[in-house]
Amino acid sequence: MWRSRWRWAGAAWRDVAMLRAEPAVFGPVASDPTVSRLVDTLAAGGTRALTALRAARANVREHVWKPAGDAAPDTGGQVS
Repeated sequence: MWRSRWRWAGAAWRDVAMLRAEPAVFGPVASDPTVSRLVDTLAAGGTRALTALRAARANVREHVWKPAGDAAPDTGGQVS
């Protein structure tokens, strides 16, 4: 279990590094210690954290894609 957790954490740090590489696009990005605490918190949350993340993602998609109408990525009810 710990191996998959650290594999996920490594991907998270790479993603954060990518965000930091484009400050004009993404603005300020959390520090490595903050990302580390977030990874620890999410890993400890298990299924509950995963459910919350999925709900938040769905909420954001609905909010952002709704104005796009037929051009939204979820047109037809499925994300492509």
